[in-house]
Amino acid sequence: MAMPVAAHRWTIDERDALPDDLRRREILHGELLVTPAPGAAHQRLVSRLNRALEDYVAVHRIGTVLLAPYDIVWSPHLVLEPDLLVVPARETELGRRWAGKVPPTLVIEVVSASSRRRDYRAKRDFYAAGNVRECWIVDLAKRQVTVVRPGTADQQFTTRLEWQPAGADVPFSLDIVALFSALPAA
Repeated sequence: MAMPVAAHRWTIDERDALPDDLRRREILHGELLVTPAPGAAHQRLVSRLNRALEDYVAVHRIGTVLLAPYDIVWSPHLVLEPDLLVVPARETELGRRWAGKVPPTLVIEVVSASSRRRDYRAKRDFYAAGNVRECWIVDLAKRQVTVVRPGTADQQFTTRLEWQPAGADVPFSLDIVALFSALPAA
């Protein structure tokens, strides 16, 4: 009787030994996820989100905003690189990777054609399980932001989104229409 062959469980050390070819390599429960370099509209969207969040996070002293590639390490078999994230630490406390004892305050995944299924399923489910405080799935094709919070139903926003992180006196307000303006649908 034949025994099923166990799938290889990738580790961060194996991933880091691969050649640098501008592809994003993440590991989710031991599975290696490979995504090609993002296109121009994706990059512009990430840049707009970064500019909007940088000032807010700095003024309210709630942490640091980081752009991909930057690893969040939960275990040797679980390493993700969201497009943008906010961690509850000063920049001077950060190293090459976030492996903090508290989850990231916010992760943002910008959907690409090659990442759509993964962003809305496997990554969304992982984040919703309490591994981050909040996740935004930003979808250029749908022109919407899906907010994922542990223990609550997902919410979709198409005009305005408010975010009230712990430690901030006033909420962050994102004009979603302006965020997507002049960008071609993916």
